[in-house]
Amino acid sequence: MISIVGLGNAASAIAENFSATANYNVFVMNDKVPRTSKYKFKLKSYEKPEEYENNIPNVKKFFSNLDKHVQFVIVGSSYSSNYALGILQQLKDARVDIIYIKPDIELLTGIPKLLENIAFGVLQEYARSR
Repeated sequence: MISIVGLGNAASAIAENFSATANYNVFVMNDKVPRTSKYKFKLKSYEKPEEYENNIPNVKKFFSNLDKHVQFVIVGSSYSSNYALGILQQLKDARVDIIYIKPDIELLTGIPKLLENIAFGVLQEYARSR
């Protein structure tokens, strides 16, 4: 079995498409789920991107049923992408494949554009270090 983890609202929507197949355990992490349950983790929302990095949630208990092979889905322009490194650090014992959804950067402005540039660069370095 493979675990799919969707971080953020858009990535969670993509990850949930895999739940129709019996070979996947789908875990979603976003601020739209009503409460934390076995396969859904409610993330806190903040106004500034820096607050996300300073408030990484402890998800070790949430990931207790995680398979050894994990596919981590993330959209770079989302605020929740700031959680990525802290959550990936907690997945260090698993084999992690990152599925990075790159938005159309020509349509992005302001903070989402900056977040996409940062997330892409940081995750690229993370992939090189593994």
